[in-house]
Amino acid sequence: MKKIIAILLCLFVMLPAFAGCSNTSDTPAAGSNLTNAKDYLINMYQPDSKDKIEELRMDKDVLSVVTVDGVSYNVTWTVTISKGSADAVVIGKSDKANHVLIDIPDLPEEDIEFTATATVKDASGKTESANFKYKIVGVVMPGLTDAETVEEAYKLADGESLEDEATITGTVTSIETPWNETDKTVTVKIQVEDLADKLLLCPGLVVESADAIAVGDSITVIGYLTNNKGSIEFKAGCKLDAEIPDNEPGTTEPDKPGTDEPDTNTTTTANGTTGTTATTKPGAATKPTTKPTSGSSDKVPTTMAGMIDAAVALGDGGELPYTSTLTGKVIGVNEAYSSEFKNITVTIQVTGRENNPVKCYRLKGTDVDKIVKGDTLTVTGTLKNYRGAIELVNCTLDKRVATQTTIKQETDPEKIMAAAKKLTSGEDLGYDVTLRGEVVGLDSAYDPNFENISVVIKVAGSNLLCYRMVGKDVDKVLVGDTITVTGRIKNYNGTIEFGQGCTMLKREAGEAVILTEVKDIIEAAFALEPGASLPHDVTLTGKITEINTPYAAAYKNITVTIVVDGFDKYPLKCYRMKAASGDAAETEALKVGDVITVTGIIKNYQHSSGDCEVEFNTGCLFVKN
Repeated sequence: MKKIIAILLCLFVMLPAFAGCSNTSDTPAAGSNLTNAKDYLINMYQPDSKDKIEELRMDKDVLSVVTVDGVSYNVTWTVTISKGSADAVVIGKSDKANHVLIDIPDLPEEDIEFTATATVKDASGKTESANFKYKIVGVVMPGLTDAETVEEAYKLADGESLEDEATITGTVTSIETPWNETDKTVTVKIQVEDLADKLLLCPGLVVESADAIAVGDSITVIGYLTNNKGSIEFKAGCKLDAEIPDNEPGTTEPDKPGTDEPDTNTTTTANGTTGTTATTKPGAATKPTTKPTSGSSDKVPTTMAGMIDAAVALGDGGELPYTSTLTGKVIGVNEAYSSEFKNITVTIQVTGRENNPVKCYRLKGTDVDKIVKGDTLTVTGTLKNYRGAIELVNCTLDKRVATQTTIKQETDPEKIMAAAKKLTSGEDLGYDVTLRGEVVGLDSAYDPNFENISVVIKVAGSNLLCYRMVGKDVDKVLVGDTITVTGRIKNYNGTIEFGQGCTMLKREAGEAVILTEVKDIIEAAFALEPGASLPHDVTLTGKITEINTPYAAAYKNITVTIVVDGFDKYPLKCYRMKAASGDAAETEALKVGDVITVTGIIKNYQHSSGDCEVEFNTGCLFVKN
């Protein structure tokens, strides 16, 4: 794993560094030497319990040699996957002497569980083995909201389409083509939330009768969004996702999305407590309830953990058919309180289900404007599985217990960075900050589709990732520039970063030189300081000389080494590379001798051992020549 996402425990740093040295902590106590060697590994990598399952968040260096009383014993490591792709975890080469590497994937979408077996062997061939259980927690990558998807669609050029299928809920604003009795289709326009100037055309929706859809109805449409000669619309073949609400056609006026105030009725929720749930006004722009996916249990859980587990088990887009009441601590504010719509979006963490945070989407109720990080909330709503993330929709605030801890809002860059380093995974500072720093690396190139870029800046002596940064002139940012950025800093799986949507307020151009000649690119790449990257993404053509890591079906990538013609002494590793076409078969088919053109960020990657390697960073793309 290439990102540094955790601070290693001091013990794990110091002990392996002296592997193979006698009269040190790396030498087991006297006794049966083969058994002592095995026990030493157990004490080192699993000191608490043999049944303990350790969560891994980064690659792990493990000893391949153990010395007892001056005699060295080789250790062979193997991996058995019990959950996840068979090739998800591999044993690879370590940069540390007398070690091998348990190589785990970056940001897997699903949990991976495996057992690493260390087999110690003596000169006579006798062996003893020890098993270590590990789990890699899947990372739920945040998806776009319906409104954000519409905004992205309106950035499309004529003829372009969004890559992923969209599921959008909106209010019908007009019937563009009346219901056709022959093919039972109707064409309508919908408005998503408050985007009155960015309507979506939904052509050819199949419905059973002319009165099945009326202006003011809330509908959910599935399909691919495209720009058709300036009209942003679903492609032909789009379909309805849920039943049409029981509104009498023509009797309701569409409310402004997001402004409706729910009537509240007292209900008994799944955990037996009494709370309030929203009864939507007819015609209001709310999302219809989706039935649970097949295979979900009809039994109503009686615990909060059970409710969350049931939501996790749903397929994408599924909703539980009952209301749930949850109590949890606010670990992040996703969308600030809106005085216009009187709602807020926050993420809470429920005790016992810390790995499944729940986003409370547009939470309403008394005192929602006062919610801050650290508060404990009791909320009622409908749990939904949205692209693997768990959300509580149509939710109301039942109770707020204000945090007794006052968050000190730092303004000094050094104090801000110090506070950021203390954040736990998933936690944010609780307030926005503005920082100025020099760009020392490009994490991902400028994306013209989404008009963002990810860069690393140095602030108060520490590196800070600015993830998918937006703002004027972000497409011009180069290594060496000094930029001023504002946003919310958080700990994302161990990485301290400005979260997605951080904004560049100012760019002070540095003295970076744009490299275009192959000779200049390679010379500059191999002259980089440890950890540094070239000032911009580059493109090079070379022949594959080695397959470093075979094609991984789970992640559709491969790691190879290429040599550019005329520069045999300067091999370049292309780390976790994918086909620019997105065709996984094209990536899988790569072999030594193929000539490819690679585009990406070149950096001088510094291993934990201190050794460096010049390579195309994760995310590089290739085209086969």
